[in-house]
Amino acid sequence: MKILFITRTYPPTVGGMETVSYELTTRISQKRESNIIANRKGKKNLPFFLIFAFIYSIYLCKKKKIVIIHLGDALLSPIGLLIKKATGVKVVATVHALDITYNNKFYQFLIPYCLKKLDKIIAVSNYTLDECLKRGISSSKCVFIPNGVNTKKFSANNIQSRKKLQKIINVNIVHKTVLLSVGHLIERKGFHWFIENVMPELDTNYIYLIIGSYGNASTGNEFIVYQKLIDKLGLHHQV
Repeated sequence: MKILFITRTYPPTVGGMETVSYELTTRISQKRESNIIANRKGKKNLPFFLIFAFIYSIYLCKKKKIVIIHLGDALLSPIGLLIKKATGVKVVATVHALDITYNNKFYQFLIPYCLKKLDKIIAVSNYTLDECLKRGISSSKCVFIPNGVNTKKFSANNIQSRKKLQKIINVNIVHKTVLLSVGHLIERKGFHWFIENVMPELDTNYIYLIIGSYGNASTGNEFIVYQKLIDKLGLHHQV
């Protein structure tokens, strides 16, 4: 089964979607014959990339006898649909969240319409899955597959790592379980919900650590909201 990956976010550009695209294409390429069309030059190159990806993918589908095309996110669904119509190859798209919820009327018409015409939609969270269903995408086409974590690469179980973390957050974490969330401090990430609904139910042996940027136009300033909630619930030594 030959796979063609098309992704508009890829290293050396840094970000969550870039990491997902890189890891997914790298891992699957080790097990299946595959080709990758990736935008490695950032957002400014996107218009040129979309044209190139459309033309080159049609060539590869015929030359390499591609069986499945995987789109890195929902924004690519329009060219995915055009390629599907031109080649008859099955097209799958991974949907992350903002790429389906982006607040623009034309975008909200075009992207859901195109996603409905694809063969399978992979949602990286239940929230994303629900947003797809809200936009009329058939539940039979949608599947929830969470992002994986390389536990060999990211591990803080050794004593030295825990001591370093303890010094940074200034909280005693000896013999405690550390729960970790990483992402921009924005409402849709669900950090506020977790602090309010889960942490009060856990004893003091659990520490919730959030790592993320905040305070600009794209990420908002949920940090202050979290601080007020932590004060209200008295969770200073747990969150």
